[in-house]
Amino acid sequence: MKRIFTILIFVVSINSLHAEFPSFKWDVSHWILSGGFGMSSILVDGTSYQAIFDPKLRLSPALTLGSKNSFNMSTDKIITLETQAFLRWNFLSFPKRDPGYFQQAFNIFIQAGVGLLGSVKGPDDSGFPKEKNTRASLLFDGTLGVTIPLGKRWVIEPAVRGGYPFIWGATFTFGYKFPLPQKTVYQEGPVRYEYLDTVEYQNKVEYQDRVEYRDRVEYKDRVEFVSVPITNEIIKRIMISRVDYILFGPDISNYNTGIDADGRSLNDLVLTSVVQTLKNDPNSRIRLEGHANPVTNSPDEIQELSALSANRANEIARLLREKGVSENQIIVVALGGTRTLTGEQARWNMNRRVELIVFQGDIN
Repeated sequence: MKRIFTILIFVVSINSLHAEFPSFKWDVSHWILSGGFGMSSILVDGTSYQAIFDPKLRLSPALTLGSKNSFNMSTDKIITLETQAFLRWNFLSFPKRDPGYFQQAFNIFIQAGVGLLGSVKGPDDSGFPKEKNTRASLLFDGTLGVTIPLGKRWVIEPAVRGGYPFIWGATFTFGYKFPLPQKTVYQEGPVRYEYLDTVEYQNKVEYQDRVEYRDRVEYKDRVEFVSVPITNEIIKRIMISRVDYILFGPDISNYNTGIDADGRSLNDLVLTSVVQTLKNDPNSRIRLEGHANPVTNSPDEIQELSALSANRANEIARLLREKGVSENQIIVVALGGTRTLTGEQARWNMNRRVELIVFQGDIN
């Protein structure tokens, strides 16, 4: 009894990885089409060899629903067809992170299946059929195996099985993962948005010297827990199709004022192209981020830059509306001087900008 209790505690502890490590994004909600081979003792004294087709739907980190179908030929020439539906429990998962932010996992699973089994004897050595000897039966099957990821899409699954009627055996299948069709396209792994010194994910912000989660800040030498949510703005569940810039003159929020002819020409090209993109795709939206260039970082200047960046973003929003873009497609954000692109005085014009981010999806 103590051993069973210890095993249960271990299983629960391992599965708590889903909650304890929010940086891991488990690869779930996809189809797996797989096929392979195996051997068993279906209704025979000898060995039966199998060809397997095994489509599955991953419903969650723990559950998979699928169907196993096989054609079997035994050493004593009994042909068997098997089909079953099964439910799989991935009760142990070990995360693996690759440089592309795509989360994979080694899964140890058990599954239970129910289905039908039909068999018929083949011809004898002379080529003449034997007397009719067919059988149909209900099938109950239990399987223990492991899912091993190979790259981003391929998996292999060795397993052992046992059940009724008179079944034992082993299988080895190869599978390919297909994402589920969705109305909104999501990027694999946590969506990230990069600035000069930060990378922002759905659940954390990475700075050069620390990582801020919603409940703690992790430094190289310590972890500090916080009692209030981090206020950093997080962009999530979106597919960004393009990011453009419109530049402004110093201390000016009027479009194409206070900049040279080349700058005005580039601004016009960007604005025309973005308008066309938004009109062609009414489901797309645009986020207008107003920015300004900080010099002294004094409280008065911070307040002034916040208003200036808001005026710049609203100026571009006004122009988009005049050119026929729907109000529902426009989001305006003022970020003041909090996100500069450069600290070089000769390039301060890059900080006096509105970022035009065209996207589909939801935004926080």
